Amino acid sequence: MKRFDRNTRNRARRRVPVDGWKTQHTEAAPARRPATKPRPPSRAVGTAGLCACPQPHLTAVISGHTYLAEPCEHITPAAAIYTASCGTCGGTYDKPWRRIRI
Repeated sequence: MKRFDRNTRNRARRRVPVDGWKTQHTEAAPARRPATKPRPPSRAVGTAGLCACPQPHLTAVISGHTYLAEPCEHITPAAAIYTASCGTCGGTYDKPWRRIRI
């Protein structure tokens, strides 16, 4: 309201804003339900469940491209974001893995 009063041309006559737009205000904000945060996408488990193969043949789909992968000791940036799947059993590999560069 103060901003509207400050931006009007002639205060003695009609209240006309300088930019020509009408400024409206309310005394209280309308009551709304609080917005719910969307849940982050979960890592979907494959149809065969988790991989339990002793020597898995891993592949990972990253940005629409399929890459070969292998198990490793420590988590890699790709393993933190994407999920690898086993080509042998079709299950999801939930342990650390890394891409194989060919």
